[in-house]
Amino acid sequence: MSHDFQSFWQRKKVLVLSGGVGGAKLVHGLTRILPETSLNIGVNTGDDFDWMGLWICPDLDTILYTLSERAPIDRGWGIANDTFHLLDALRDLGGPDWFMLGDQDLAVHLMRTHALCTGQSLSEVTTALFRAHKLRTQIFPMAETPQATRIEDLQGETHSFQDWLVKLRAVPKVKRVVFQGDGEPSHALMESIHAADLVILPPSNPFVSIDPILRLTGVRELLRIKPVIGVAPIIHGQAVKGPLAEMIPTLLSQPPTAHALAAYYEDLLDLYVVAPGDASSSCTVACVERDIMMRDIAARDRLAADVLDLARTHIFAADT
Repeated sequence: MSHDFQSFWQRKKVLVLSGGVGGAKLVHGLTRILPETSLNIGVNTGDDFDWMGLWICPDLDTILYTLSERAPIDRGWGIANDTFHLLDALRDLGGPDWFMLGDQDLAVHLMRTHALCTGQSLSEVTTALFRAHKLRTQIFPMAETPQATRIEDLQGETHSFQDWLVKLRAVPKVKRVVFQGDGEPSHALMESIHAADLVILPPSNPFVSIDPILRLTGVRELLRIKPVIGVAPIIHGQAVKGPLAEMIPTLLSQPPTAHALAAYYEDLLDLYVVAPGDASSSCTVACVERDIMMRDIAARDRLAADVLDLARTHIFAADT
């Protein structure tokens, strides 16, 4: 990184609105470039659910394990080399074993659930868990109260998000994504949007990772007056990870392209980073092509640097 690059971003506040694996990878790269005081991360909690009395926050946990470099590079979720003795014993007892929770992973859920039961807020619990992992970047949930994401399939049946994604392996085609809860954003989220000089939408699923954040009261309206750069979660019609490519045709009535997603976020985006060959002359959002596949940590660093450099030269051109 050049001195000018570092000096520029030391003076800015960057907010990332993130889901799980794809968002966590880019966040990891950003934490390795930006000062702790320059970066805030607001995380989707629409995936959160109760599992046998424990409160599970999949996206927060994926970011926790990714930033602490405990998540396996190839899989992206959970803890590398974790054991599953408790899950094996539960299976022997006839209990639910469809959601893979490792033994070290369960310790986090036990701590979170206990803290919530004693009256701590989800933001307070999250901060404590990240500090326990020696992580100082400001990371917080999108909301303090449950804001469940549910999936309505083409047959009219509605599933909890984790049932649909994990238990049913995202097989039922999505007719509609349904959001529940009071829609109240966390104080930390709104405060960070107000303070942000730049907002980044990472390559997370728009419908089930980013939209749960954007639909919270006042969030989308406030983001419309902020500089926003996004990174496409789809390459040449294929999702980088997950069921996104199958969701776009049913939810947007368009082929699964980066162009379709750029149009979906048109009211927010100042710039959209897409894979080489995915820019479209008909797109009303400015698109820039870069290698957006994060195969390893070096690729995360490279993409994070590209995103910041593109923002600096395109969005903040007058400041440089």
